[in-house]
Amino acid sequence: KLSGVGHVDFINSIWYRRTFTLPENWKDKRVILHFEAVDYSTEVWINGKSVGTHEGGYSSFSFDITGTLTAGENVIIVCADDDVRSELQPAGKQSYWYASAGCSYTRTTGIWQTVWLEAVPKTYIEKLKITPDLENGKVNILATINGPSEDLKLAGKAMLDGEVVGEASVSISAGIANTTISIAE
Repeated sequence: KLSGVGHVDFINSIWYRRTFTLPENWKDKRVILHFEAVDYSTEVWINGKSVGTHEGGYSSFSFDITGTLTAGENVIIVCADDDVRSELQPAGKQSYWYASAGCSYTRTTGIWQTVWLEAVPKTYIEKLKITPDLENGKVNILATINGPSEDLKLAGKAMLDGEVVGEASVSISAGIANTTISIAE
């Protein structure tokens, strides 16, 4: 319903078109377009140029669209292909019939989760994985850095009840930073 389509019949392909203008203070930043979920196979164009594809109806994805943007109005087009009856893709609990039946529900096609634009610096943390190692009193941090990363360090602090219980810093090498913070007893 949020997409404005509101049609629950079988839709093998659906297209969306929207325009947007970037705020002036985003001028020197990279712009990331995020999709929380689109069912099922998606291609996205910005100003007529394909910025990427994604397959999967339940996972989030994003594209750096900086190189396709223009001053003023920009056009985004999204195509989502979703043939739930093909048996070539996961259908979850979506109904293969026209109506809900048993534990199968009315279908969800196309954009069904939040979509947003984000302005980030030229160098930013693209992925961050934090894994606690309680047995050894440590926290492992793995960061993927996107953009120029020369002379950069990743610093982390572990805190408990507002108190710093451990900290570490590591230089970034080839866009990856991997460090372990030992937590004080």
